[in-house]
Amino acid sequence: MGDYSAAPLGIVFAIAAIGLFFLPRIKYQRWYLGSGVAMLLIVSGISTKMLTPEEQTVNKYQSFTKGVLVNNPNPMESLNDSKLNKQFSLMKEQDYFPADYTALKPDSKYVKHNLIDKYNSFWLIDYYGNNLNQLGTSLNDVAKNVMIVQVSALGNYTKNHGRALQQFSFFTLYSQLSSTFYPKKYAFNIMIGLTLGIVYLVGMYNNFKNRKQIAGIMKFFLVIGLMTGAAILPVTTLLTFGETNLAQHMLPVSYSLDLVYLILIADIIRKRLWKGTS
Repeated sequence: MGDYSAAPLGIVFAIAAIGLFFLPRIKYQRWYLGSGVAMLLIVSGISTKMLTPEEQTVNKYQSFTKGVLVNNPNPMESLNDSKLNKQFSLMKEQDYFPADYTALKPDSKYVKHNLIDKYNSFWLIDYYGNNLNQLGTSLNDVAKNVMIVQVSALGNYTKNHGRALQQFSFFTLYSQLSSTFYPKKYAFNIMIGLTLGIVYLVGMYNNFKNRKQIAGIMKFFLVIGLMTGAAILPVTTLLTFGETNLAQHMLPVSYSLDLVYLILIADIIRKRLWKGTS
């Protein structure tokens, strides 16, 4: 995960770690815990700058060709409004390393000076902010890949293994069911996050009020942290990579949702959903 996804993950862990500050007999250790959380955020931020210039150029190019130009009914007009040359609309859905003929070479000086150097993350945020319908459609495209943990284009055996081109299918029933039936809308995860946030907020309050326990507090911040990751990772992925390798970049979201649903099911079975802890 040596890419910009490290920054949102740092935020996820930091939010989840807030509950640790409420542990008993940790009064003098809070400084160490706070320093650890701060270091985690700093390292996750620094890691976003550790990509090579070529990797940064590739990501920036594909955030445009597979992000800005995708789901855009009139890319030429959009580029004209954004003061970019309309000819770059011909690059729609192109990879930085194209396998076939391309109208403009992505690694050419012309593309670099007239496209790559003309926009940045703030430009992308402003663009999507002015094209919310396109943003919503693109986020739904990202959401369709949230539960895909086994990329269909890749097999599980190397060429030297001597096996036919195929994928390992044992212990994949859950992933197959979730990738098929899980709702493929970004708004669904937002609604789930808000609902569970309210549920576990009530549980945290009841748990602390009735028994003066902090387990409910820790669980609340854990769920909030995980659902925060499920909300912001699709956005940062779209801004950084466009719709490139979505299954790979959404893997942390899949893990986060699985863990949240596991916590939810366990609380329902043990009848402590609104109680924080038993």
